[in-house]
Amino acid sequence: MKTGILRWSKKAAKIIVITIGSVFLLLFLLPYILPGTISKEIKKLVNNSIEGKVEFSKARLSFFKHFPSLTLTLYNFKSTGSVPYQDETLLAAGEVAFGIRIPDLIRGNIHINEFFMKEASINILVDEEGDANYNVFKSSSVSADTSSSAPDTTTALQIEKIVIEKSILVYKDAYADIFISANGLNYSGKGDLSKAIFDLASHISINSFDININGEPYVINKKINADLVTKVNTNSLELEFAKNTVMVNRLPLEITGKYEFLSRGERMNFELSSEKADLGDVFTALPPSYQGWRKKTKIKGDARISASLSGLYIAGTDTIPDLAFSMKLRDGYIAYENLSEPVSNLYLDLETRMPALNLDSLSLNIDSVFFNLGKDHLSSVLKIKGYEAPYIFTRTSGEMDLEKVGKFLGLQQYELKGKLSLQLDADGYYAE
Repeated sequence: MKTGILRWSKKAAKIIVITIGSVFLLLFLLPYILPGTISKEIKKLVNNSIEGKVEFSKARLSFFKHFPSLTLTLYNFKSTGSVPYQDETLLAAGEVAFGIRIPDLIRGNIHINEFFMKEASINILVDEEGDANYNVFKSSSVSADTSSSAPDTTTALQIEKIVIEKSILVYKDAYADIFISANGLNYSGKGDLSKAIFDLASHISINSFDININGEPYVINKKINADLVTKVNTNSLELEFAKNTVMVNRLPLEITGKYEFLSRGERMNFELSSEKADLGDVFTALPPSYQGWRKKTKIKGDARISASLSGLYIAGTDTIPDLAFSMKLRDGYIAYENLSEPVSNLYLDLETRMPALNLDSLSLNIDSVFFNLGKDHLSSVLKIKGYEAPYIFTRTSGEMDLEKVGKFLGLQQYELKGKLSLQLDADGYYAE
């Protein structure tokens, strides 16, 4: 009895080992059995799907590059953009790989469902007329030849996963006067991109992120970590952002909204908020020039931030979105290393609006601000409307030691002494 069980066990073990070995052997050999067919079909698909020139130094098939997917990897990949950028690089990458669905391959079809990119440089350009270099996809996909003389094979894009590693993205829009750069970009996204309407779940990390609008820097050298869920409608060219979590350095933000591409512009409605932020984390999102001061300072307090950008942007007209921002601070505490007494009891209610992004339409409303500096204090209400000849209303009062103020502001190069008693009332227009 024991002998029979032992023989059966040995036989079962041999079958399992042979089966597993055969599977791994097939995984290893299949790229060499069908390399010509797969490479030919994918190259045909790229040429039939994209306007512009595509170049690469070599191609390799492997199961183990992005296991368990069978992938065709193109090395030293380069593609140009659409007119009028047909001679300028849209994408250059050390590696571009296409994942292939194995069940479809067994049935004689080649469906690309994954896309991988490594060490890429992505350059998105829009000229002053609104023409972009990324319009490289042809309006309809072309299937492989199905005549009697051609192989019974079809090739299609059904992208479900996108992975980008260690890359650089640059967006230059002369149409809207916007410059964006992202260095150290890592992205992973999942969704059925073959559908007209689909949800795209994404994770993004960026080592250094910058935004420049109308020549003015708005975001400088920020680290970004984000988890996003985006509903994409390719029929209406609309993006809908569900509740998305973004970390700017250590500041947590929630972003919602919609973005729609129009024939000569965009329609947008973005809302950004941070309901329970720490005041110290808010300071980490400030430009790098403030970070030296930040490292020498202990900061505490509760902050609530909200911002919105909404409206139409139509080139060549005065139709531009409205910008709004508000901040509430409670129980703020700031202790600078060169200051014997901290700023405490910091309280702030601030709202600002800029219709059509027009500085002369700017309105700033500081409903109240208060803080103590040791035993000293400052209290103020401030309202400003306009820029060139602004209307100003303020009620400000305080008692401040000038030496303490100088140390807090980092003005060590100046010798400040004395006591400032302040009572400032203003109500009217200021013009030079």
